[in-house]
Amino acid sequence: MTRRLRRRLTVVTVLAVPAVGVSARLFVSGVAASGALALASTPNRAGWTVEQTSAGSFNVVSCASTRFCMAVGTSTGTDYAVEFNGTRWGTARTLERFRGEVVSLSCPTVGWCVALTDLAGATVLEDGRWSRLTTLDPNPGPPYPGMANAVSCTSSHFCVTVDGQGNAETYNGTSWTKPAHVDQDFPLTALSCGSNGRCVAVDGGGHALEFRDGRWSAPKAVDRSPFTTISCVGVDFCVAIDLRGGAVVRTSSGWSRPIAIDSLVNAPIETSCPQQQQCVAVDSSGRTLALGHHGWTAPKIPKVKSEPFINSLVDVSCPGGQANFCAAVDGSGDAWTTNHAHLK
Repeated sequence: MTRRLRRRLTVVTVLAVPAVGVSARLFVSGVAASGALALASTPNRAGWTVEQTSAGSFNVVSCASTRFCMAVGTSTGTDYAVEFNGTRWGTARTLERFRGEVVSLSCPTVGWCVALTDLAGATVLEDGRWSRLTTLDPNPGPPYPGMANAVSCTSSHFCVTVDGQGNAETYNGTSWTKPAHVDQDFPLTALSCGSNGRCVAVDGGGHALEFRDGRWSAPKAVDRSPFTTISCVGVDFCVAIDLRGGAVVRTSSGWSRPIAIDSLVNAPIETSCPQQQQCVAVDSSGRTLALGHHGWTAPKIPKVKSEPFINSLVDVSCPGGQANFCAAVDGSGDAWTTNHAHLK
């Protein structure tokens, strides 16, 4: 199990211990029934290409376009970055050593990214090089909760981070602000900025906070379970998923009630929405789900070369405006891509 998965499961209060971290890659014939509730069930026609890398155990992936993705994995105290150029994944390059572990990554434009370590260190990729780590919070707190959890950027001039102490920091292209304590009661577990200057963060108590005009709103209860992920498009659409596999949707009308799309044993779940009403999610049992205009598909094992392929998926990224392209990573150093996410 990667540290990112352990952190997500520990910063929130749960009633049961989920089973995560399938360590071996496995081809199987036939797909077991998921037992999860869903709004819609469509055939799983999505075909994925999988490449084994030398990046160790992947934690995160972020795509700015169909021709630029970055993924970061860790092995024996060293974080490695691997770039996708639209055709294949490149050679793993050292990003940092023994100064935490990269747990969040945001690449808003081609060639530019911010990576965040759990020890509240940020590094910027620009002109093909990663900068030295900048400490955002000199006292991020003891492990779980307290460490940095998420970063989201809309451009090279606007990024926001959140951590397990309820703090948030912003980046203006040159420097980071000091930590602002915006959630008094729960750790902030995930964050997504759908447009410049507009973000939504979620916490371990099922609350959502909105960043607008340079200010954070008070936490608003939208779920009874801890959130693990959120993805926003523009200013009026977000999807957040909780630890029990429930999804809530934010539109201009407000937040929906949670709908079960997966189960606790498959948590945590990560999601990415390239367009409004279109999202892809992956779970720790190696299954994929998709949100379209007819609702969520049932969780299904993805296919590689027409055969089901099982491994623990830890993150997914679908660049904005690209309805069918996504990249995903797993805990065994595999990098996944597809041009057939079939979100429509």
